[in-house]
Amino acid sequence: MMLGVDHIGVGVPDMDRALAFYAELGFRTVAFDYTGPLPGLEPVAGREVGEARVVVLRSENPTKLGPGSLKLVQTLDAAVPPLPEGIGWGEPGICEICMHVKDQEALHRRLVDGGVPSLMEPNETVTTPNDAACGLSYVADPFGSKIELIEWLGLQDGWPTPSGPQGVNHVAFGVTDSAFIMGSMGSVVGEKLTRTIERATTEQLPLIIISGSGGGARMHEGVLSLIEESRNVFVAEEHNTRGGVATAVADTIVDNRMNGVKLVRIGFPSDEYSAIAAPYPLYQYYGLDAAGVAARIRQELR
Repeated sequence: MMLGVDHIGVGVPDMDRALAFYAELGFRTVAFDYTGPLPGLEPVAGREVGEARVVVLRSENPTKLGPGSLKLVQTLDAAVPPLPEGIGWGEPGICEICMHVKDQEALHRRLVDGGVPSLMEPNETVTTPNDAACGLSYVADPFGSKIELIEWLGLQDGWPTPSGPQGVNHVAFGVTDSAFIMGSMGSVVGEKLTRTIERATTEQLPLIIISGSGGGARMHEGVLSLIEESRNVFVAEEHNTRGGVATAVADTIVDNRMNGVKLVRIGFPSDEYSAIAAPYPLYQYYGLDAAGVAARIRQELR
């Protein structure tokens, strides 16, 4: 499936000069820089390429009209022929590189003042059928390639489109509802989530799943049943802030009118600053490791 243009490849005889020039046009981010053999390019290059330097640059300022990439190629095992004498605009091959810029008149002036050849002075025109105005000018890179500088005036938010639906950016989305038996996932919900994941994988869609499960209805009912049976609840927390799990459990006990239930909170002291140490020694110090929690429970049940 065609997704769009990835980059434009430009042959250059001097990579360092090319990098310096295109950096002035905003291509400063190096995606990769490779020097070495390029096997398999014989049908493309018309010869065996023993060594070359290939640099892929990305623009530091991608726009809503699309990001851009540029690939510069310098063969190192053979002399680079000059640009054909008298090559004109529109001849076979890459006839120009078009840069989407902001304030193209100022950029054109800065480049020309710095010694870059000007091929066309800045002007403005209106294009059809959307009556989109643009300003454009031309300069030449250090090796004679034509560089178009274009500024679409008033298109900062993209190309104009007719009114009406503008299409959808698809995403695969799944959610469990905590209002329905605490978000419990049975075979039907599991099958739907599985189909959502499979479709996202097949169609390469972003996948978002929001779990509204509070542990499931059976876990919720099981916890309440155990509380009713034992009449003792122990909650171990590793933080020292009021309003954690113990508070949620206390609210559940009250909401379900479970009178006579003993709730014991095991955690860091809430009325002092905690010591600072690695997690496990800290748990041992405050009795929050397995042995400490078990000892506290035995003490409370005596």
